[in-house]
Amino acid sequence: MARNFPIIRFDAAMTLAKKHYQRLWFPLRGLGGGVPSRAEHGMSKEEFDTVFPVEFWREVVDRVAAEAPGTLLLAEAFWMMEGYFVRTLGMHRVYNSAFMNMLKTEENAKYRTTIKNVLEFNHEILKRFVNFMNNPDEKTAVAQFGSQGKYFGACVLLSTMPGLPMFGHGQIEGFHEKYGMEYKRAYWDEQVDEGLVRGHDMWIFPLLRRRWLFSGSENFVLYDFYAGGSVDENVFAYSNRVGEHRALVLYHNSHATTSGWIRDSAAFLVAGESEGGRLDRTTLADALVVPDEERCYLVFRDQTEGLEYIRSAHELREKGLYAELKEYQFHVFMDFREVRDDADDSWKQLHANLNGSGVISLEEERKQMLYGELNALFHAVFELLSEDDQSGQSVASDPELRQAIELLHREAAEDALKTAAGKAKPKKSRKHISNALEQFARFTELRNHSTKAADAHSFQLRLSAGFSDRAVEILLLAWLILRETSLDPVSRGLDCTLRKFVQRDGDPDFGIRAALLLTALLQWWRSDKRDSAASGLQQMQGLFELEACQVFLQHHTSDGVEWFSKERFEELYEWLTLLLLLDGCGASLTARTITAKMAEAERSISLGVKLAHDVGYRSRLFVELPEKTDGRRFLEVKQTTA
Repeated sequence: MARNFPIIRFDAAMTLAKKHYQRLWFPLRGLGGGVPSRAEHGMSKEEFDTVFPVEFWREVVDRVAAEAPGTLLLAEAFWMMEGYFVRTLGMHRVYNSAFMNMLKTEENAKYRTTIKNVLEFNHEILKRFVNFMNNPDEKTAVAQFGSQGKYFGACVLLSTMPGLPMFGHGQIEGFHEKYGMEYKRAYWDEQVDEGLVRGHDMWIFPLLRRRWLFSGSENFVLYDFYAGGSVDENVFAYSNRVGEHRALVLYHNSHATTSGWIRDSAAFLVAGESEGGRLDRTTLADALVVPDEERCYLVFRDQTEGLEYIRSAHELREKGLYAELKEYQFHVFMDFREVRDDADDSWKQLHANLNGSGVISLEEERKQMLYGELNALFHAVFELLSEDDQSGQSVASDPELRQAIELLHREAAEDALKTAAGKAKPKKSRKHISNALEQFARFTELRNHSTKAADAHSFQLRLSAGFSDRAVEILLLAWLILRETSLDPVSRGLDCTLRKFVQRDGDPDFGIRAALLLTALLQWWRSDKRDSAASGLQQMQGLFELEACQVFLQHHTSDGVEWFSKERFEELYEWLTLLLLLDGCGASLTARTITAKMAEAERSISLGVKLAHDVGYRSRLFVELPEKTDGRRFLEVKQTTA
């Protein structure tokens, strides 16, 4: 068999272990406990050892290793014999029924003891366990663990413990029917539990994609969770590490709440020691390789909540990590990195402000803290714009809004002076503010402009389709305000403030795109790529040289070819054309001239979109082609480039 198959699974292998083979078929006299009809075939232990001197499975493992090396032997060894099969009999893998049974019945202390015993004997054994939550002989996972917190908590352990995780048939879909191996089809008409599937998408599948971080046992460390001075056995806390990549898992397998600290590990066999050798313990800080520095902080992300946390390296070494856990709550902390405090003690201040709570982005919170005045003014401008929109008041005539923008410009000028160490001179902002508000008012006029000209009407429909909501108005005003300043929205946290205001129904990613788009358009406006005499297409071709524009366009290389995103390209092109149109439309233009300019804008977009399609969204080819290209010239350039 081993010469023909790379993996052999031994069903009910524990029945052929010596002690159970005797118990079942040749029971010790007077004790019973075996197959009833075999009572008359009883033997003493000495008699049985004479006829069955060596463990059968030990002979199998040794012979396969000698004659068919490379064959993986997988044993089903229930009756709490999992450890014996890998420790003594040498099986490569063994089904770990203790995982399912003890977590289901919440015998947490027993299962933690099982893990501790393995670590004290040989950590390598953990890698040989095949953990599971159901199998064809048991009730399904959803029947044993439910479909809520307890299920996902156990599934997190399944996905992050060393060894091999095994998912049963129908487990992810939440099926209740127990499938026998003889089944050719399902007999129950069950529907997929979409909520359970979504839970796997959010919490489980991301962990399985990083199994390389959890599957090994060399750096696996189990911790005691101290709550109120004693160990809370209901909490599973362990860490693992591969090089600089680290992970810490917490799970509370109980219908209760708890809080406490993890600092000291359970005992484990010292590396290089033989069985029964010297045991040692470590700390959380040492296991996670936390530097022993006063001004150092550890930043990490909770994979299950999507929040980032910051902890003092000194506190982690002295006290450990504090955690509060609700019933069946779990955390998987990953993406650890160290940050050192700056001259302003910004990380120390952020650590104090958050007081242990998590946030979406620590870097964004830090920027909001450092540049709080700027962001507060930015926030106030958008609030006033929203109020004007609701009241119907003209933006250009709102004195309160104008004053808020002036304050923002003044703060931006002071920020520029600090950045340039007093060498920069603040620009006079009143003219720029008036110009910005005038162009914003002109944008409203363009949307309401009445025309029957085909191209101009198409452009107006384009504005109605993609530029008609408040999110777009906020983004446009942000660009008009910031374009004459030197402020970088990202470095000052303004992009985060913007995202809070530009939420759009049916387009959940618009906030992120809007922040990227604002940065890209500001970089274009402030660069030498902006040429008032150039056409829209020529301006667009120049954007491919700007870093922020490349990021927005999702510019990337695949198979030696540089590509860009069709949807991002069209969105950026529409915005660039609109901004050029606003800049070129003076207050004294006639309706006829505005119609002509709108028609020209529509033709420019159509030409650029067609050209991008014709070149297959390959950036180098798009940039190299001239604005006016006939079919013959296009084919020549295309063939030459290819």
